[in-house]
Amino acid sequence: MIPERKIVPVTELKQKIWKDRKIPLITLCGAWLSDAGFKPNDSAMVAVYKNTLIIRHVINDTDHEQTKK
Repeated sequence: MIPERKIVPVTELKQKIWKDRKIPLITLCGAWLSDAGFKPNDSAMVAVYKNTLIIRHVINDTDHEQTKK
């Protein structure tokens, strides 16, 4: 089964700290997150692997501790 896909825009973070640096910004919300089990106040682990962003739902502190190693 091919998962649902959607092209989302990469915008620029408007900030004043690094005026000469453009910071990319992606906003995710809605069904994408709830379908993956995310709820408000949950945590997420984000990693980059071979030019791919991986966003993983962190269920408990044990998951979080494993990502630190």
